[in-house]
Amino acid sequence: MLIGIIYFFSPMIKEILVIDDDIAILEVIKIILQEKSYRVITISDSTLVQDYLMHHNPSIILLDFWMSGLNGKKIVAQIKNSPHSQHIPIVMISANHEVRKIAKEIHANDFLAKPFDITDLTSIVEKYM
Repeated sequence: MLIGIIYFFSPMIKEILVIDDDIAILEVIKIILQEKSYRVITISDSTLVQDYLMHHNPSIILLDFWMSGLNGKKIVAQIKNSPHSQHIPIVMISANHEVRKIAKEIHANDFLAKPFDITDLTSIVEKYM
């Protein structure tokens, strides 16, 4: 049991926060990134993001732009305006054909267009790790 606790809190394990209201997308991303030995936390309710970030410090955030509740633009603004989380890279994920433009306008660090392949996902995560 103690080994599990040490492993869980090991600084060598990079944590990725994935925010999307589509549970199927969350599960696919989680499976892919866990295969690469990342610790993946998923949030499907956009209103819970700020509370999570007050207590955790993920290495990167993958964020869907079109969500119910708070949309990606509002979530990015909250994250970037908080001294606690403003340093965390944010990769905007969207099926919108203007995702690159949107990500730049709202000051996300990067973007990933849906649909994406496994290589694109892992490459963009590795870029910010």
